[in-house]
Amino acid sequence: MSIDIIISNIKNDAEETPERLLLPQNFVMVGEPTLDEKKIYILQNAYNDLHLFTADKTVNESGGFLVGYVIEEFGKTNIVVKGFVEALHTEATPTTLKFTHKTWAAANEVFEKEYPDCRIVGWIHTHPDIGVFLSEYDLFIQKNFFTEDFQIAHVVDPVKKIEGFYYWRQGKIEKSNGFYIYDEVGMTISGLGTVDVFEEQPETKRIPVQSIVIVTLSLASLILIVILLLQADKVKMLETEADSLSSDMALAISQYEERIKELEELNNELLSESSELRHQTVELNIDLEEMMNNISILETEIEKMEEAKEVADANEGDANPTDQDSGNDSIDGEISEIETD
Repeated sequence: MSIDIIISNIKNDAEETPERLLLPQNFVMVGEPTLDEKKIYILQNAYNDLHLFTADKTVNESGGFLVGYVIEEFGKTNIVVKGFVEALHTEATPTTLKFTHKTWAAANEVFEKEYPDCRIVGWIHTHPDIGVFLSEYDLFIQKNFFTEDFQIAHVVDPVKKIEGFYYWRQGKIEKSNGFYIYDEVGMTISGLGTVDVFEEQPETKRIPVQSIVIVTLSLASLILIVILLLQADKVKMLETEADSLSSDMALAISQYEERIKELEELNNELLSESSELRHQTVELNIDLEEMMNNISILETEIEKMEEAKEVADANEGDANPTDQDSGNDSIDGEISEIETD
């Protein structure tokens, strides 16, 4: 079974649930007693309207909405169905049901006029001659559009005259063992037995090829969408990483360029200092060479003067000591002058 639901039109919460609601006091149980934390009550008029609506829907699927309220009491969630709203303007086949914009527009008008204090507590659809169960697509609808913990699903097979309620339990969807039809105190509750609620389902269900194809295509589309979303996330993550790496590389390149510039300036300074040192070295070498030449000249002059002195001493051996000393003083003065120069 396939249903197209326009989520923007779903009216889960119309008005706030009326205060001081009481659990139904006049009711009969259908099916087996349920010990679960949820109980389902449906008003007798709503139950009869629902089955009058589905009785002749033996060819194409049909559906609608269950409206009511929820009472939390005695540790249980009591889901009270007060009314059934037919889904009008649908597009239906033996295995599919589509709720159109007109469907939701008409349903919202009924909600506002007839059930202003109620909320959507569930939905109903038929399975003409294919039994009572929730197909994979039914489960998809329940899990995506009727996600509130109190929202139920009701399936009716008007050909085999069987039905069943499904509800949320600890995050999973389970079939209820039974439910309650209620009415005002003093009213007789009748009309039971027209539908065999919990007849065992045949082991083999007749599922049309069209339904299988639709479900397969729907699942393939969902898988493709998930894959595309995952790929988009990966691409976005890679783009973010690339931007980060690009920024880091740009910063590193800038730092390297600044360092290279500093090294070039330092190298230029060292080259300049080296050139100056070489120039100073050349000047020192010239000065040193000049000093060595001067020393050599002085040494030559000293040798000459010593030879001259020796010659003078030899020629004036008999001279007076006083004169000799005077001559020595003169020679010593000349030597001093030469050393000074």
